[in-house]
Amino acid sequence: MSKELAWGFLDRAHKCLEEAKKHFNNPSRVTDYPLSITRAHECVELSLKAALLMVGRRVPHTHDLSDVLTGAIDRFPDWFQKEVPSFALHSRIMSMVRVYATYGYEPTSTPPKELFNEHYANMCVKNAEDVWFNCNRLYYEKIASNP
Repeated sequence: MSKELAWGFLDRAHKCLEEAKKHFNNPSRVTDYPLSITRAHECVELSLKAALLMVGRRVPHTHDLSDVLTGAIDRFPDWFQKEVPSFALHSRIMSMVRVYATYGYEPTSTPPKELFNEHYANMCVKNAEDVWFNCNRLYYEKIASNP
């Protein structure tokens, strides 16, 4: 496991989280909920990939990490194992929603801005915060404390 690679993923995940918050809560009131959702998903994806690296799993080149995460559940500490079902669900749902937040709903030519509202974007940002916080905690407990 590369400590530097895991930290790099977490660092990028945190930057995506900050961008998600910025697009959600823009002081100029020019919000972009779809972009907020997209960045929140990137945060979840990168955070979970860091967690998988920390337990010796290869990082798949896919956006939905639910199956890989649940398949590695026994490698995580007990407190993290309890969160895996929720994190897997976030990964599955957000990876599907990300497509519509990026491209809109093509069969009806509905752009992303018409598909997502404040409530949905807020939920995605909160989920990303929760995943990042716990993956960051895992890093400091498992990696940073064991040089």
